[in-house]
Order: sequence, then C-alpha cells, then structure tokens
Amino acid sequence: MIGAFELPATFPVLLSGNKTIKVYPGIKSGGSVSLRIEYPFYKYYSIDSTLIPNKITTLSPTVSYWEDTKFAWIEDFEDPSISLDTSLGDVTINRTQDKSLVFEGTTSGKISLTKQKPKFIGISTDNFTLDRNTGKKFMEMNYNTETTLGVILMSYNSSGVIAETPIVFLFSTNKTGKSEWNKIYIDVTDALEQTFIGEYYKIKLTADITSSELNEATILLDNIKLLHF
Repeated sequence: MIGAFELPATFPVLLSGNKTIKVYPGIKSGGSVSLRIEYPFYKYYSIDSTLIPNKITTLSPTVSYWEDTKFAWIEDFEDPSISLDTSLGDVTINRTQDKSLVFEGTTSGKISLTKQKPKFIGISTDNFTLDRNTGKKFMEMNYNTETTLGVILMSYNSSGVIAETPIVFLFSTNKTGKSEWNKIYIDVTDALEQTFIGEYYKIKLTADITSSELNEATILLDNIKLLHF
C-alpha cells in the first residue's frame, strides 16, 4: 500500500524495476470527506510498468463496473418516461435539453420551485426488493441544486408505507454565485438495516423552500442509479 490520494496527484514510490501497479477507485461516501472508502462496484485499474528512480511515471487510470453489479434503478432522463412519481408535491420534474443545464447526454431532469409552488416530492415508480443481509447497496446521482435535497428510503408492505428512513440531505451546490454539478455516492445499506423490514422499497427525493429565504430554486438531476450485488 502506497497511500490514498485525491487525483490528480504526484507522490513518491520508493521502489524500482518491473512492477504491477494497481489503482483502487475510492469515493467520499455520502459526500463526506471523512468517509473515503474503496467503492465496491468499480473494478481496480492494473498495469505493468517499469519504475525508474528519479523519474515520474504517469498513469491515466480508467475504471468500469464489475460484471456482477446489479442496477435496480437507472434514471438518466434520456427516455421521455421519467421513473419518478411527483403527484404528492407541488411541482413535477421535467426533462430539459438546455445545454447550459444538461450534465451529460442530451437531457437532464429539472425541478423548478417557487414560493407559490414550494414543495417537490419524487418517489421512484419502481419497487425494489433489496436483501438486507447481502452486500452493499449504493445510490449514485449527479445533482446541481440551489436548495436542500433530501434522500429517503421508504419501506412498504401490502398495506402501504410502513417506514420512511432519511439517508442523506444534500445542501446547495451554489458556489461563488453559481450552482455547480456534483456527484454523490450514497450508502443505502445502513438505512436499509435500520428501517422496518419491508416487502419492497422505494427511494424518495424531497425539497421544500416554504420556510427558506429563497423565492425560487432550481434543482437539476442526472444519472440516478441504485446498485447492489
């Protein structure tokens, strides 16, 4: 083990000669700088290289998902049908093709809040059967928000909702007067273990500027994924 580094980085390696170098992708779990972990769904990068003393060896690692990764949910907003039920809130989520707002591809999801319509509630339309006893469960998402966005795990049985367990609250990405895109890796495992056992689960996204000083707020979303093994 040489160390953990936020890339790009240049660091010393007190070895020389023919070596196999492995780079394991790490993430900030839940966006926390104090919870940096190796991401279980990404393959590590491996290359054979010759290390020469007093010379910099440059690597450009690329990674992909392990083949046995299961995607319970993918919402990239490229399809006209959006897999979020917004009927419980004041506003819906729309697809935008405005290049200044799109993160990737041709389309992203856009939520527009105002004082007249201040509340967004989006619940995944799919039902997820997640085994509490096997492996990690993570949610990935690109987001760009001017207000707080909540991510909640909902547990259901045949009678309906039996529990709502908050997972994380994402704060405004507005920096220097302009909101920026951010990537979040959300560990769903602990919330799943702490909530009531359900027959199935859903993900809920919420935002509300009712008591905020904001008169309006825009939330942009892209590449929502729920992963497990």
